[in-house]
Amino acid sequence: MGENGHLISLEGSPREAGAAFGSANAGDIRDDVKRFFKEAKEHEGFTARRLTKFGKAYAALVERYAPHWLEEAEGLARAAGVDTERYITYQGAKYRGINRPECFTWYTPPSWNRDKVGLFHKNRDNKARPQCAYVKALNVPGKRIHRFMASGDTMDMGTMFGVNERGLAIAADTGEPDPHPLWRGMMNTDTMRLMLEQCRDVDEALAFLKQLQVDGVCAGGKLATNWMFADARGRSLRVNQFVKCLVVKRGGRSGLVMRDADPRGEIVRDEMRKRKGHLTARDMNRLARCNPVLQETNCSSFTAVIPERHCGMFTCAWFAVAHAAQTVYVPLYMGVSATPALLANGGLSRLSMAASGGKALDVHPAHLLVDPNAFEHDMEADRVILEAHAQKVYRSEGRAAAAEVLTQGCLRFAERARQLLALMSGIH
Repeated sequence: MGENGHLISLEGSPREAGAAFGSANAGDIRDDVKRFFKEAKEHEGFTARRLTKFGKAYAALVERYAPHWLEEAEGLARAAGVDTERYITYQGAKYRGINRPECFTWYTPPSWNRDKVGLFHKNRDNKARPQCAYVKALNVPGKRIHRFMASGDTMDMGTMFGVNERGLAIAADTGEPDPHPLWRGMMNTDTMRLMLEQCRDVDEALAFLKQLQVDGVCAGGKLATNWMFADARGRSLRVNQFVKCLVVKRGGRSGLVMRDADPRGEIVRDEMRKRKGHLTARDMNRLARCNPVLQETNCSSFTAVIPERHCGMFTCAWFAVAHAAQTVYVPLYMGVSATPALLANGGLSRLSMAASGGKALDVHPAHLLVDPNAFEHDMEADRVILEAHAQKVYRSEGRAAAAEVLTQGCLRFAERARQLLALMSGIH
């Protein structure tokens, strides 16, 4: 449990996982909590005492739906050197008012893809902050909490997109204006994590979301939430969530985009149909970098590769922990015993910002010496070899041995990305 310099384990008790994450990202957490309270006072006139009073209502919801988060928050806050009550208040309110409409998500079922796996992609758009990616597995006595792989800000316990050990993938985009806004409750970064931890498939996720709706828990401010879900059985659905209603569309046997009446949806659908039967994760990552699918406000992306079997070990996600055109995608497996520190502590995110100088890597002066596209091509070839080896070890030696193979392989991938970005940063 914890950190060994190259790897960070977020597996164990909630307090242990929180402490490991808080220690790895202490500076970012301290700075952003301080910023949050400072800006709330300067811009809205909220004193720290008044804010933490409001935060008690959020803490009560957490106590009701995920009490282990309070233990995790305490471990995180102590390790980061911030007040626990302040951190919980920050966690419950930090995203109100800063949602952006540019996010975009899509999915293709196994029958559309070359390797007969589900492919689920999300481009996230928000304020530029250091981003992280990780695998988290919490042990809570008397309760089954699903292992999950997700991405988010380095100072945040919530999830921006993710996939769990049952093969359930979830993303949330900003929706239309909500005629009946609800300002108090849980934001979608929290409700998403609830579903990742507690649901096995799209039907359970929809039922869970409906119950949260009945309970009046979901608060998105003035904007509705657009959800997309997909699972290991190749099923998908899209939900437009308003405070007073849910609008559901099932993907059936077809690909699904988050918004139909959107130029990006048309581009994505055309590309999916054109390459139907041959689509790969690299196609999704390439498409995510195309204009106008990729927006200037993009801050992270991922493509989840969801197999039909052994999802808890061999589900893989390609993470871009910065603007997708200004970094390289790095693969991470659900079955790892710990996450490369470079992914979990924002190291690759910061290095990507330095390497790119705000420009796409493929037009960077360093392209004469390094080729990001060739890099990702080679990484994919090596990932295929790694997975084949891990599959063989899984059959012959068991889960623990296969997990070690995947962990060391993902560590090598992250280090290769670091070396590439460091080279480009030095040339820039």
